[in-house]
Amino acid sequence: MSFADWIESQSELGADPAEIDAAIGAEQRLKAATIIAREVLTNPSEDAVLAVFADVCASAALGTTIHPRQRPTLH
Repeated sequence: MSFADWIESQSELGADPAEIDAAIGAEQRLKAATIIAREVLTNPSEDAVLAVFADVCASAALGTTIHPRQRPTLH
């Protein structure tokens, strides 16, 4: 079952919309974590992706954005 199918079935079953929204948010954060891990590591392990996911979730909970570490400029 795809995630879209799961959302549709939950809606049809009368699931709480807040729970569906929370699942969508978690799925989006997991996709972002996967993308970030793949940009940093050639072939990230599941543990690496989950570590990034934890950071993304923590950042989302604090309402802050995740950005690359600032590097000193050459100027």
